[in-house]
Amino acid sequence: MSLKFRISLAIAIPLITTLGLLGIFARGYLQDLQKLRDLGNVVALADRAGALVHELQIERGLSVGYITGGRPENVLTKLQGQRQTVDAEYARFREFLGSSDIGREVPALGADLDNIGTSLEKISEFRNEVSTSLNTGGEAAAFYTARVDALIDVIRQTVGYSPNLGVARELQPYVSLVEAKEHGGLERAFGAALFNQAAAGDVSPATFKTYLSRLTGERLALDRFRSESSPVQQGWFDEIVRGPAVEQVAERREVLAVIDETQDGQGIDGAVWFAEATERLDLIKDVHERIVAATSDHLQGAISDAHIALIRLFAIGGGVIAVALAVGILGGRSFSRGMSEMTDAMNQLECGATDFDIPGTARRDEIGDTLRAVERLAGSLGDRAAAADRIARGNLKADVTPHSEKDRLGIALRDMVVKLREVIANASTSASNVKEGASVMSATAGQLSSGSTQQASAVEEASASVEEMTANIRQNADNASQTEKIAGQSADDARKSGEAVADAVRAMKTIAEKINIIQEIARQTDLLALNAAVEAARAGTHGKGFAVVASEVRKLAERSQQAATEISQLSVETVDVSGEAGRMLEALVPNIQRTADLVSEISASTREQNVGAEQINQAIRELNAVIQQNASAAERSAATSQQLAAQSQQLAGVISFFEVEAPKASVVTSAEPRTFTAPKVTVATATEPGGSSREAMVEAFELDLAADEVSDTDFQRYAG
Repeated sequence: MSLKFRISLAIAIPLITTLGLLGIFARGYLQDLQKLRDLGNVVALADRAGALVHELQIERGLSVGYITGGRPENVLTKLQGQRQTVDAEYARFREFLGSSDIGREVPALGADLDNIGTSLEKISEFRNEVSTSLNTGGEAAAFYTARVDALIDVIRQTVGYSPNLGVARELQPYVSLVEAKEHGGLERAFGAALFNQAAAGDVSPATFKTYLSRLTGERLALDRFRSESSPVQQGWFDEIVRGPAVEQVAERREVLAVIDETQDGQGIDGAVWFAEATERLDLIKDVHERIVAATSDHLQGAISDAHIALIRLFAIGGGVIAVALAVGILGGRSFSRGMSEMTDAMNQLECGATDFDIPGTARRDEIGDTLRAVERLAGSLGDRAAAADRIARGNLKADVTPHSEKDRLGIALRDMVVKLREVIANASTSASNVKEGASVMSATAGQLSSGSTQQASAVEEASASVEEMTANIRQNADNASQTEKIAGQSADDARKSGEAVADAVRAMKTIAEKINIIQEIARQTDLLALNAAVEAARAGTHGKGFAVVASEVRKLAERSQQAATEISQLSVETVDVSGEAGRMLEALVPNIQRTADLVSEISASTREQNVGAEQINQAIRELNAVIQQNASAAERSAATSQQLAAQSQQLAGVISFFEVEAPKASVVTSAEPRTFTAPKVTVATATEPGGSSREAMVEAFELDLAADEVSDTDFQRYAG
């Protein structure tokens, strides 16, 4: 890996890390932004559902008033107009569901929205019944209330889904207002029914009771709104929900509070009450619409802030990356240029050049320091090269002084000069000694040649005996190999028998397990037959035939269970016997395997003996050849020793090329000749294997190692 690549990597890793962190932060911002957009759909769903609930509540009240008021034409006209309003609002609701992805954002609403769609499709059919045949207002109220409650439940789930606590807190009062409107709508419907009943002189206690429960429900929902809402939201409510309609509803409620006792509606028409209550509920609807609008504005502001934060993140991250890239590129170029100059200088040194210019030594950084150090190194190497040149011309008188204790090259050159002086002096002495030793070597080589001939005869006799022994060992090896194959086959057969017995044991255990299942089935059948008999007994005479069948089934189950028990017992015994056989085989297989292993070891040992005998035989043959070669070598050694004496004369002439200082007085020269003591040779006689003497006796020799040894102390050292 190049240094340039490492530097690039050192720059790239932080940049990549920065990009990764930037991507992680950007992803988080994008996810938050998507959540805010999803919240926009959540708020829109709550708004659309609330609007549909409001219109359905009005249609419900008009439908109840139309039925309880004897189906007057003026109410029918209002009801038909309201139905068109509901249809238009439902169409907008469906359009929103189709265009948004609310099912993905709130998965729990998927089934509820489908059910709401199915139930709302039934309104058209129910309207025909309201217009023609339906006579009870309670049934109409229940029909519409079921659908309104489903929509309100969707609103609750939608608000509860919100991952943003601020949005959830803002929308929770909206849910309470929708619930208050639902109770108020039912109060409106049943209040209109009470006024119509009072006009007819027949106030229903059940209707009155329902009216009171709805009035109470509205008040509780408004109390929840006040406890959950912010001061701003409460201010909106107090500002909007007031005026003549609110005051009229309060007065009408006082009449309705005692209408069950007085049976007097004070001449108030149910349609008038319905219109006044609707006007008041419309005011409440304005409040929750303002809440939804404020929440939407809040979301839009949050989305805008998220966009700005994302843009700011990319701007800061891009700026940091750009600065880092600029610094890295400029610094990398400067570093690369300096390293290139340093590389050129080092290449010059590698080629052996010491006199050249090094650019960049004026730099005031670490690379400049390195280039100046390389320049000093080139000068030092030039000095060493001049010293080596003098040594190459044979001048060993020059002294080399190291720059410091760490100057390995200078120390090595100094030690080399000292060693060369010593070597040249000693080589001169050794050349004389080599010449004297060559004559002694020539005499010894003649004796070696004579002894080699007698040894060759003895080796041939030993070779014949070894060949006969090799043939016997080879026969033993073949027999052992056949025995090894038989023992191995026996071990494999015993092992396979053990595996077969083990398979049989496992099969028997499987059968026993299956029989247990049959026993359980028989027990269950017996129990079912008993239950059937009990049921037949309860049926009396009609179940007699069934009781007989149940009895027979029970007997058959008992016999099956008994047979299964017997088979299970036999299986257990078979498993035990097979297991014992398996254990015996398991005990037998190791012994057979041990026998096969021993036979294999015997066979291997016999083969090794055969190989060893062959090697001995081959070694003896090779020894014979070596002895013959030794005789020839001894003759060549004599000739070589004469040549060695001549070469020693030439060596003395070569050594005289070097100029060294005169030897010191304490050094002994080689004036006295070196004396060698020849080894003692003892001649022996080789005999034939049969005991008869050879006609031609061959002399052999024996080296006497007790003779005077030659050591380094026998040489005289010369110091330069």
